[in-house]
Amino acid sequence: MKWSWFWWILVAGLAAADADEVTITTEQARRLGLTVETAVAVDRVPLGRVPAQVTVPPENDRLVTAPLAGRVTTVKVTRGDAVHAGQVLMILESPDLLVHQRHLLDAWNEWQVAEARYRREKSLYRAGIVPQSRWQETEKRWRQSRTAYRQARRELELMGLSRSAIERLLRTARLDSHLAVHAPVAAVVHERRVVTGQRVERAAPLMHLIISDPLWLELAVPVALVERLDERTRVEIPGQGASGRVIRIGTLVDAASQTVPVRAVLDRSGGLRPGRKLEARLVTPVDGVVKLPRAAVVEHQGRHFVFVRQGERFEVRPVTPLRLTAGSAYLEAGVRPGEAVVVSATAALKAAWLGIGEEG
Repeated sequence: MKWSWFWWILVAGLAAADADEVTITTEQARRLGLTVETAVAVDRVPLGRVPAQVTVPPENDRLVTAPLAGRVTTVKVTRGDAVHAGQVLMILESPDLLVHQRHLLDAWNEWQVAEARYRREKSLYRAGIVPQSRWQETEKRWRQSRTAYRQARRELELMGLSRSAIERLLRTARLDSHLAVHAPVAAVVHERRVVTGQRVERAAPLMHLIISDPLWLELAVPVALVERLDERTRVEIPGQGASGRVIRIGTLVDAASQTVPVRAVLDRSGGLRPGRKLEARLVTPVDGVVKLPRAAVVEHQGRHFVFVRQGERFEVRPVTPLRLTAGSAYLEAGVRPGEAVVVSATAALKAAWLGIGEEG
């Protein structure tokens, strides 16, 4: 109660020079605890914080499957390992591989026979010794055998055999039932789905790989905040040095959480990894906006005002807030960068400005 009377005495001593300013002495300012801060220009304004999860684009999800039925004999990597393109992930032992290798050898031998006959009869046909019908039949068989060889070779390549392994097979005719499964791209092992000794069918899932560049953020944004987002909206991860931009705003609302799915792509990953859940800050780029403590802004009849220091006078300045948070005020009109604005004892200045405490 004593403090209340003291405050009103101070307020009564303030002079309202006119409707747009308040005059106060240095001593009165000291006794009120009045302080000022300089308005700072900013280039972005926070919109709010929302839950997020780090993911990867669908095309960066890779499922490695068994090229043939067989038994897993060796597993060389596990969850979390980084692998390079062509690295051996595991080895399968497959009887079916022997069949395909024999098929290649048979096709290779048939082509060699057809090739020799083709070369021999080609010169004979040009010399008029071999009739055209016979030459056409020879050429047809040569083309068929060449196609069959190329197809058999390509099948082994698709199963994972390297060119050097295929050349060695053709040179030595030595069959091998062990098939190495390679990483198709540089990636990270997200999940290993088999163990040593396990039998798998052809096309069975073996490993799930993910390419961690670029990274996405899947955000759950409250409905009330979605309307303030656009293609300029940026996303920041406090304390991680990660940031990105919004690339998609969903059209459906989750009935339980009343949030809208929003996707962002990170242009700076900050060491984040897929699967991590965290809090993201949405910000919007701005021009001509200044920042002050929230306490600097007072309200009167639905409008917002600040007190700008002009010596011992304090100009009452109407302002246009772009956003008001619990601790900060972002103003797009009314205050210029570098101006000194009252940030404490604003209630006393407001009372003096409105004539509260004056007689008659």
